[in-house]
Amino acid sequence: MQQSIIRRRSSIAKLVLDFPWTKTKEDIVDFFHVEESKGLSQERVKRDLERYGPNELPVEEVCIFLTAALGLPESLIPVQLLWVNLVTDGLPATALGFNPPDLDIMERPPRNPKESLITPWLFFRYMAVGTYVGAGTVGASCWWYVSYHDGPLLSWTQLKHHFKCRGGGKEWEDIDCDVFDDPHPMTMALSVLVTIEMLNALNSLSENQSLLKMPPWYNKYLLFAIALSMSLHMMILYIPMFNTVFQICPLTWEEWFAVLKISFPVVLLDETLKFVARRYVDISPRNSELEELEGK
Repeated sequence: MQQSIIRRRSSIAKLVLDFPWTKTKEDIVDFFHVEESKGLSQERVKRDLERYGPNELPVEEVCIFLTAALGLPESLIPVQLLWVNLVTDGLPATALGFNPPDLDIMERPPRNPKESLITPWLFFRYMAVGTYVGAGTVGASCWWYVSYHDGPLLSWTQLKHHFKCRGGGKEWEDIDCDVFDDPHPMTMALSVLVTIEMLNALNSLSENQSLLKMPPWYNKYLLFAIALSMSLHMMILYIPMFNTVFQICPLTWEEWFAVLKISFPVVLLDETLKFVARRYVDISPRNSELEELEGK
């Protein structure tokens, strides 16, 4: 990797020497420092957008739309959404400001001044990740009702028509309608949403670099922030006083395992989008010119 970086910087230096204002070694060093600082500033702005975009744009809308369109019980209530905003947009978002620059920051061409910060590709990523987060949140609530062995094991039809339960009927004979007031489904949805947002914070370590190339320990402040945020979430789950305020309850190990299974695919989704961006979206003439120089 070090040899690759050396070759790439040597190639850039050859390009810089062609500029009329670079006459000494100090000029080249100054050029690198200016370009790297400019690139880092742009990356921080884009990273902030990338951090908040998927979380703030379609998540709540997807949750509300799915529950209303499918006739499902409410997955989240306002006080829970306020808690999510407090936990996910506080410490982790601040810690992302200490991210190191991307490893390929000096390989990228200058940003086109006419290009908007939110490109069509970036907007697509917002929508893809945000839609999964919203669907996963609602899906966690449905899982407890339909699939969990300690849940009511309702049919999908019963879940969609839950509002008819108290009216009676043959299909509701064996169902205790108080199950729709159980705090477990909301707790599952809230825990999935918080966990996914923590994983999204890890995804935001780099715009396009894989977590395998820029692992989480590149930003130890972020790891600390995530640990503290999850500790706060555990606090409201397992201290009875907060259960009443947030209308939630403690989760079992099996329920937490389901939370992780629903949440972790967001990492795979973002890694796939990063791979597509590296291979097909971020191809530029400047990179091609550098590769030709490296070949020489």
